[in-house]
Amino acid sequence: MMKISISFVMRVVNLLLVMLGISISTLAHGHEFWIEAKDWQLQPSQDMRLSLRVGTDFKGLEQIYFPQKINRFDWVSPKASAPFKGRLGDMPAGVMRPETEGLYIIRHETMPDRVDYETLDQFERFVVKKGYPEAVARHRERQLPASGFREIYRRFAKALVAVGDGQGNDQRLGMEVEITALDNPFHLSDRALRLQLHRDGQPWSGARVTIFARVLNAGDGAAEVAVHQTDADGKGVITLEIRPGFVYLIDAVSLEEINPDHNQDAAVWSSRWASLTFAVPWP
Repeated sequence: MMKISISFVMRVVNLLLVMLGISISTLAHGHEFWIEAKDWQLQPSQDMRLSLRVGTDFKGLEQIYFPQKINRFDWVSPKASAPFKGRLGDMPAGVMRPETEGLYIIRHETMPDRVDYETLDQFERFVVKKGYPEAVARHRERQLPASGFREIYRRFAKALVAVGDGQGNDQRLGMEVEITALDNPFHLSDRALRLQLHRDGQPWSGARVTIFARVLNAGDGAAEVAVHQTDADGKGVITLEIRPGFVYLIDAVSLEEINPDHNQDAAVWSSRWASLTFAVPWP
């Protein structure tokens, strides 16, 4: 009897959704989006395989390469940069073969997508979780409908992968919302790792930041969750105490009011999701 792999089944399911005009990201709005490396450390000339995932608590459904949903998907190394080249349905979505050592930065930006809220309670659960409880009162103050209203959203994901010695530094890539590691997680002298958040090119102060951590190579094992807030002194920085042998997902969401008369989707809210994933190896 022929054996059918889970990855094959998921690829077929994703393709069927594409044919129906539905994307996994639309179905999973309100969930985190991140880049997952098969190997966070590898050698030159080994394939770097990168999955796009959406889910909760660092457990997610893998997405296919879907060019119509991608605004930008590329990698940056200390010596070069290039876009990922894929075909509709590829899974994992990103595969490349690095030729030089160093810290590789992976970037993925989605095209705008939208979600329609059936109830205000649904919207409230989302905004409270992501640090915007005042949005419900503002929704009412703006005299917006309690059902049938729309939000547009985009995802801005980064990942750090060590090739060979993994030397180098993360850097700002000019994303609308972006999380940047100020220290190389593969070469830490202690357990402190500084992160800086930017929004529209400016330090993002007062941002609610959710940190997910799970044991390295544990698959979809249970994740620990913590919540931080960037400093209020205008630098947009947080310092994490991290542990070797763990993979980390850092997540933050920016929510803004928008005028439905000024966008083609007639949306009343806009959200932009930033994420950063990396591993901390054992010493």
